[in-house]
Amino acid sequence: MTNLSAQSNPENPLVPPPNARVAPTDENPHGYPPFDLRHVHTYTNKQLHHYLTSGAMTSVDEKDLERQMERRKSMHKLINWDGNTRENTPAGSLPPPLPPAPSSSQTLSLDYDSEADSECPAPPPGLKGIKFNPSDITQLRYDSNIAQFNNWLQDLKSAFNGDPAKYPTSVQKIILATMTIDEQLKTTYNSTVQAHQAISTHWRKFKRWIKDVVLHGDTDRLKLSSEFTTARHRVSEDPNQFYLRLFNLGIQSGRSIDVDDYRTRLVKPLQNLINQHDRTYSTVQDLVAHAGRLWQTLDPNEVRQKIKEDKERTQRQRNPEQRDRQQQRPKNHNRNSDQQLAEGSSSRTQQPQQNRQDNRQSNKPRLSQDERQHRADKNLCFNCGYPGHRRDDCTHPFNPNRVVLRDDNQAKTQSVRGQKRPRVKTQPLHAADDDADSPVHTTDDSDHDERANKRSKN
Repeated sequence: MTNLSAQSNPENPLVPPPNARVAPTDENPHGYPPFDLRHVHTYTNKQLHHYLTSGAMTSVDEKDLERQMERRKSMHKLINWDGNTRENTPAGSLPPPLPPAPSSSQTLSLDYDSEADSECPAPPPGLKGIKFNPSDITQLRYDSNIAQFNNWLQDLKSAFNGDPAKYPTSVQKIILATMTIDEQLKTTYNSTVQAHQAISTHWRKFKRWIKDVVLHGDTDRLKLSSEFTTARHRVSEDPNQFYLRLFNLGIQSGRSIDVDDYRTRLVKPLQNLINQHDRTYSTVQDLVAHAGRLWQTLDPNEVRQKIKEDKERTQRQRNPEQRDRQQQRPKNHNRNSDQQLAEGSSSRTQQPQQNRQDNRQSNKPRLSQDERQHRADKNLCFNCGYPGHRRDDCTHPFNPNRVVLRDDNQAKTQSVRGQKRPRVKTQPLHAADDDADSPVHTTDDSDHDERANKRSKN
C-alpha cells in the first residue's frame, strides 16, 4: 500500500502530505488534519470518531461517505489492519508522529505568531441556534474573582455552542465577549489592542490576556489557596453548607478535598460524634451526608459552649507560667485595685469642676501690676479693693479699679461686712491721704457712703 501520510507530491514538494498533522488544540488534542473524504481509507478509528463528534463529517454526502467507508474496509482487510491497534498495523500505514511544535508557539505572547487558536466548527445543516443577548451573559468586572470569571467564561461558551452559526470565527467570539465586560476593562482592552492587535482576532490570546488582567496573574489563586487552607467549619453553618464553601474554594484555587481533610475541619464536638460511630466513608459525599444527620442531633448553643471551654483549656495548658502567677497573686490585690479605680474615678470627676472654675477665673479682668502692688502695700482686698478682709472672704463683686476711701466710718463699715464669717479676723485700717488723689475708679462713692450711713443709724 502506498504511504499516503508520508509521501509528498513529487510534482510540487511544497504541498504537504494528505494526512499531515497540524498543531494541537483543546478541541483537537491529537492534531488531526482537516477532514477530507478522499483520504477516509487512511484514517484511524479514533480519527474518524473525532471527525464525527466534531461535526466535520456532517456536510458530506452520505452515499459518497458510504462508498468511501466500504473502500476503507476492503483495503484494511487486504493489509490485515483493523484501523485501531498499532500491533497489527503495518509500518508506514499510519500518519507519522506529530513533530515538536516550534518554539514561537510556546512563547504565549500577545503578538501574531504560530500559536494555534481555538477551532470554530461549522454548524450542522439546518441547525437552529439558541439566540443569546449580551444581557443574558454574566458581566465581567475589573475586580471580579475567580468564581465570577469562570461563570462569565462558561456563559460565553454556552453562547458559542448554542448558536455556532453566529460565531464562526474568533473575531465574532471576541466581539461578544467585549460587549459583556465593564467600562474599566473595555478601556484597558482598547488600549492594549493598540500595542497587540492579535488579541482582537485570536480567541486564545484574548482569553489569556483578560484572565491575567482580572485575576492579577496568579495572585488571586494563591489568596484563595490560603483561604482554603485556613477554612474551618462554623457553628452557624451545617456540614453541607461548609462543604460547598470549601468545595468552591478548592475549585477556584486548584485544590482537592478528601475524606480526612474534610473531617478534620469540622467543629470538635461533631468530630467526636463521628469518631464514636467508627464508620468508613468511601467518598467525601458519604461523610458529608452522615455529618449532616449527626448535626441535627446537636444543640448549637451547647456546641458553642464546648468550643469555648476547649479554647480556655488549651490556652491554660499553653501558658502554665501565667496561670501560676495568677494563683500566687496577693489576696488584697483586688481590694487595692478597686481602691485605685475609685480614686481615679474621683479625680476624674473633680478635674472637670476644677477646669470650669479656672475657666471662670480666667474670664475675669485682672488687676494691673500697679493696682496689685498698691493693694498689697495697703493690705486691701484683692477682689473688691476695700480693707478689713481678704479675697477668699470677700462677698463683693470683683473691682479691678482703685477704690477711694474717705473716712473711718466707711472703713469700719467694710470691716463689719468682712466679719460676717466667724472664722475671719479683720483689722480695720485707715486709708492713706494720697489715695484720695487717685483719678481712676469705677465704684460710685456716694452709693457706698449712703449704704454705710443707713447701717450706722440702724
